[in-house]
Amino acid sequence: MDRRPIDPPPIVQLLVHDPTDPSASPHTTSSAYIMQVLLMDESGKIAQRYIKDQAAAAMAGSMVSPLYALRDMSMEQGAYFVYGDLSVRVEGVFRLRFDLFEICGDTVYNRASTMSDPFTVYSPKRFPGMMESTPLSRMFADQGLRIRIRTEAGTKKRGKKGADDHPAKRAR
Repeated sequence: MDRRPIDPPPIVQLLVHDPTDPSASPHTTSSAYIMQVLLMDESGKIAQRYIKDQAAAAMAGSMVSPLYALRDMSMEQGAYFVYGDLSVRVEGVFRLRFDLFEICGDTVYNRASTMSDPFTVYSPKRFPGMMESTPLSRMFADQGLRIRIRTEAGTKKRGKKGADDHPAKRAR
């Protein structure tokens, strides 16, 4: 079963609002937060019909993200969960559910959930190609986050060289 990367990679910003202290920063850098992602069908129900056993799960890659302290496009410090290596192995229309967890000592609390917009996973024959990386993805990569960056839309085949790239032609 092949992997179809979710493109662009999902990025979730964490904003914390304290109604008792309006002047409190909406960002946190606490390592006590993690976020898990689950594949849902288009209607928002868990896509269990695609998961027959653990070895043939419908998703692949890192499905849990730590909290990253990063600067956004306006150079503001923020707290983000980034899924740079997340793929779906079956075609269809899906949504992602992101569950925020806080670890307090020996206890883990589910603090919040949010759902992505629907997206389509194509068969290899119908796949339109990878999109150019978003400015936010580029900004995060410039800050040292390991995330795939593409400079052009479309896909390129690895290992294939054009006629002008052949070593014998360059030596002339």
